[in-house]
Amino acid sequence: MAERINKRKHWKLNLLLGVLAIVLLMVAIWGCWIIWGNCQLAKIQDQLHKEGYALTPKELAKRYPLIPDSENAAVIFRKVRKQINNTDDSMIDLKKVYIIGTAKYPVSGKPLPKNILDESKKFMALHTKAMKLLRTANKKPKCRIMVDFVNFNLSDLNNLRSYARKFMLSAVINTEEGNIDQAVADIADGLKFANHLKNEPMIITLLVKEACDAVMLQQVIELLKYHNLNDSQLLKLSGQIRNCENKGAFQRALSHNMAYIDLSYQESLKALSKSRWMEIAAYATGLKSPNKIMFYRFLKRFCEAAGKPFPQALKDAKVIDEKLRKLPPYYFSQKHFLSNTLRLFIREASISAEIRLILTMIAIKRYQMKYKILPKKLTDLVPGFMKSVPLDPFDGKPLRYKIIKGGFVVYSIGNDSTDDGGNVGERWFILKPGQDLGYKIKCPIPNNEK
Repeated sequence: MAERINKRKHWKLNLLLGVLAIVLLMVAIWGCWIIWGNCQLAKIQDQLHKEGYALTPKELAKRYPLIPDSENAAVIFRKVRKQINNTDDSMIDLKKVYIIGTAKYPVSGKPLPKNILDESKKFMALHTKAMKLLRTANKKPKCRIMVDFVNFNLSDLNNLRSYARKFMLSAVINTEEGNIDQAVADIADGLKFANHLKNEPMIITLLVKEACDAVMLQQVIELLKYHNLNDSQLLKLSGQIRNCENKGAFQRALSHNMAYIDLSYQESLKALSKSRWMEIAAYATGLKSPNKIMFYRFLKRFCEAAGKPFPQALKDAKVIDEKLRKLPPYYFSQKHFLSNTLRLFIREASISAEIRLILTMIAIKRYQMKYKILPKKLTDLVPGFMKSVPLDPFDGKPLRYKIIKGGFVVYSIGNDSTDDGGNVGERWFILKPGQDLGYKIKCPIPNNEK
């Protein structure tokens, strides 16, 4: 009996020692896994540093030092905000103010109703000082928007799009009153204002710039479609519109997301769970370092793709996005934070297409004014009106152009990569299936078909 009890005690002791050995082995494996992950993370961070990437907000802040107030347009933007906040516009019925307020957009090409035009003029009269300040800001050589890189504070960006809308409203009012010269000047000023953001460091500032550009380009299209601009007016517009295409700015802004990997990781955890259990689980399983490593790798691939010209940049981004979506679920950080990166590439290609289409329309208008006839093909515009025929960012071929009854159509095939024969939608973000991105322009003088 005693021998049986001793055997049982021995068995329990051996079992306990075996379990303890397994636990110690698992802890050792876990420790090795954590150490390996941290070493791999340090290795890729060192490589990225050598390639010139900023990996923390403080590193990023050092690359964008403040500039003297006397040269900084952003200082005046803050004065504009203060001026607008101190302006009492409570007497204005914003339901009757176009663009800034909630007045319904008229049908394209139709004049503004008189009550909306009058109320819009009253609104702009109240903000004369703010508009004067904005035009003063345009004369400044540099701009550095106040951004708290460490705490990701972007408060100074919040009002910039509303300033662009004021330029557009001024252009609309002058167009309605027949003052086309001043309307063109307003659009040029609005585009100059937006261009201040071109060298800003982060993707959000680039998106704000593009939103401001879009506001102004909308009025450019209205002028081209429904008004006869002279050659000097067209040249003034084209000179400013050329600056809208963000060559290099997209790659730079995208690469600066490297500095916010830690913030992105925390936001991904919050998106997956409101409690801290997910974060604890990530640490316990050693998934933090692998997630960051994969995040760095995929973001670097996207940055490298962004440095290529369209359409190759878009093709590469689609391949990267497909690989990203096939990652196992435990790579939650990059799957959450980078899931919309392909949309940014599509957005950039679409905006680039819009800019090239508008510049092509201006060249066609100038050709038409000089020769009293539409060009038979876009190569007729070279070299007198364009250096070369712009390429479609979606397939790398020249933009499409057709002479139609009463005018012409110029278009890009759009993101579906299908030529729908010039059945165009005018804004890339509201294209319907079976539509190309482009514009139909009516000609006020006889065209080639007549």
